[in-house]
Amino acid sequence: MTAGRRLAALALLAGYAAVVAAALVGDPAELLHRKTYTLQPMLLIAATALLAPALARPLLRLLTGPAVRPPRLVRAAALGGLRRTGATAAPVLLATALAGTLVGAPATVAAARAAEARARTAAELLLTPGADGADRLTAALRALPGAVVSPSAATPLAVVETDGTAVRAEGRAVADPAALTATTRLPVAAGDPAALDDDSVLLAAEWGDPRVGDRVRVVLADGTRRELRVAAVLREGTGGNPVYVTPRNAPGARTDRIDVLGAPAGAVTALARTHGAAAETRAAWLAAHHPADDPQRIRRIAAVLALALLYTAIALAHTALTTTTDRRREFGLLRLAGATRARVLRLVAAETLLVTAVGALLGTAATLTTLATMDAALHRAGAPVPLVLPWTALAGTALLCALVAVPCAALAALRATKGRAVEAS
Repeated sequence: MTAGRRLAALALLAGYAAVVAAALVGDPAELLHRKTYTLQPMLLIAATALLAPALARPLLRLLTGPAVRPPRLVRAAALGGLRRTGATAAPVLLATALAGTLVGAPATVAAARAAEARARTAAELLLTPGADGADRLTAALRALPGAVVSPSAATPLAVVETDGTAVRAEGRAVADPAALTATTRLPVAAGDPAALDDDSVLLAAEWGDPRVGDRVRVVLADGTRRELRVAAVLREGTGGNPVYVTPRNAPGARTDRIDVLGAPAGAVTALARTHGAAAETRAAWLAAHHPADDPQRIRRIAAVLALALLYTAIALAHTALTTTTDRRREFGLLRLAGATRARVLRLVAAETLLVTAVGALLGTAATLTTLATMDAALHRAGAPVPLVLPWTALAGTALLCALVAVPCAALAALRATKGRAVEAS
């Protein structure tokens, strides 16, 4: 392995480590954005691919240790041609790491958001008001014994940052802060959400790390600019926290959700039906609004991954064909030493399979490193840390690479062993 290749790999590794460390210290949520977890791992994957010849040696020794007892020729051929081994392992590494990160990273974020939603939703039933309106339905629900009712409405607003930039935010108007705290387990970092009033706001720490009592400028739905006091600060989590205001600061907002806790389910369902509203249990609402597996996301990832794997398969097939064809003299010497043509083909197939396993292990290591940094970011942000390991994607990609590389290498070996062995040597 040349010094230039080693320096380039170390530079990429240093850049990856610096970017990840800066995000974990400054803004952990940055690692949870789609563009970040799609593009940033490329630094690590590229560095690992450059270091493949150097990393292949210890892995080959591990995979061909005494417990495995592979044919000595297979082990010697793989260890004796590390440049060839690295050239074949690199496309496998790229394919495996791409599959693992493209599947595992968004699945980790989706699972964390789903777990966060489950932890925060305390309401037993969630209603979506119909055309009849929500006021009469809310009044009827509050008349039920033991019922805690929290109506809320979506409202567009913007938070004005210190440099004067107005950043759009998801807002929710709540008329009863005490009921909100009962039906929603807010991730409170400081302050009291029940203290929300017409002159205050609840928002997450991501908005400039505010403190309780600070004044925050907001732009309401009708364009009115107001300066509201911070009543409570929420932990950032996965970044899905709305900005809570009262109905006075949400002009034109209509109730689109009613959370109910402590009331008989049958009575709530009957009232919802009477007022033309849709009622869902907590489990059904979470499955519909915060799914861990989003079919649209899966289709999008599959389309991108299929294209990447196609190009990787072409590169792997070309590498297997060319590197095996160049070994014509080596095969001739093996045949002169007594190896049959069939044994040479088995040697090439076994060696290619071994090198494919090395590339798959390196790609798996890059994937697990990426997912570990995301788990650290989730922990730093105060969000749930789910254990998402895309073993199916990793194993499927490794199998696909083996199905491409082994036949191509065997075909090239078959052509390279044509004719008399003495002529090839």
